[in-house]
Amino acid sequence: MHLPSVGGTVPPVYGFMEAVRGFGDWNRKAQHPSLKVVLYVGSQVILNLTSLQICVRELLTSRLTRFCTLVYSESHKEPARRVFYYPTATTKLGEVLESVGVPPMKNWLISVCPSPRHDGLLEPHQRSAERLADNNLDALGVVFGSVLTIERNDSVAVDACLSVRVAEA
Repeated sequence: MHLPSVGGTVPPVYGFMEAVRGFGDWNRKAQHPSLKVVLYVGSQVILNLTSLQICVRELLTSRLTRFCTLVYSESHKEPARRVFYYPTATTKLGEVLESVGVPPMKNWLISVCPSPRHDGLLEPHQRSAERLADNNLDALGVVFGSVLTIERNDSVAVDACLSVRVAEA
């Protein structure tokens, strides 16, 4: 499988993870136990592979998606961190919000990294928890290894990799 390191409609790391997961899903359905995959990737993906941010075996075999949350409830405080394993196609953001004790209100903002979006930021009203709570995680761009950042609107700005799909929700 050859995945280009530049161009395309999504950033390389996001595209890589989705392509490998898709290949794993196809392989489970087709039941080819001896099938092997060889990956040719660019430098951004290599960095994530060598730093153990991405596990190819997990991408190929797991039906659940591992991601973590960072909850910034107060300015200048360390965020609360949690790791989750959910089926992203059927899990709504509201379920994750409930698990971390965050109400789905407009003063809470959501961002996702890595992002399936190449450019810039979204307006705060487009990423409020209230607006996005009924969306499935995959519609928001949550993939294996994603960081789902949940922050109060008045808290310190954090890394803002945002999903283009969030704007479409």
